[in-house]
Amino acid sequence: MFSADITRWLNDNMTAGSKAYVVEHQAEIRDCLDDLGIPAGSEVAYFYLNFDATAVSGWYPLYEVDQLQDATDYAHSELEVPDDYIALTGIEGEGIVLYHRKTHAVYDVPFGQFEALVDGSLVPVASSFQDFLRWCKGQAEEEG
Repeated sequence: MFSADITRWLNDNMTAGSKAYVVEHQAEIRDCLDDLGIPAGSEVAYFYLNFDATAVSGWYPLYEVDQLQDATDYAHSELEVPDDYIALTGIEGEGIVLYHRKTHAVYDVPFGQFEALVDGSLVPVASSFQDFLRWCKGQAEEEG
């Protein structure tokens, strides 16, 4: 589902142990994704069913699939993020990374910009999850 360069980058960043974990825990991963309302055919589902969150570098660390619900609940209740968003990261540094369930866009939301997210004036960093991974890859290359 991902382009060859993104797939290679993710595979290169995974350890043998994390690959084995993903393979061994497919049912639990699917359950977590279902609980979040993430369709099985989406790029986010594909990512979590085939890769470990630690494979992504270059920006905020992504949460493992079993951490997404708590992070999302926190974002909804404490940060007043609308229900259509899933928190992909914690509130590291200056903000949080959110995935929009319906549009599949990914937002890097700095603190103080939640109103812009809600009113639609905040521009996403990526229009799809794969584009977000490409953005992260670019960030990692700039740091490296």
